[in-house]
Amino acid sequence: MSSEQFISLRKRRCLKGFELSQRLGYLVIEELSVALDQVLKMKEKEKKKMVKEKSFWQERERTKKSLMGE
Repeated sequence: MSSEQFISLRKRRCLKGFELSQRLGYLVIEELSVALDQVLKMKEKEKKKMVKEKSFWQERERTKKSLMGE
């Protein structure tokens, strides 16, 4: 094998390796994006639950005060 053929082969292998790593990078980014969306949805549900729970306790205190005549 001549040195030119060897260099050409190395270039092709490097390009294939680069293309594969680029595809893998896109897949990783896509998976991270999906995971982030899931975390954000969970946080939103948690926030709604906390607001609902807070309003429950506030209403309970108002009812308690009105029953006690305060």
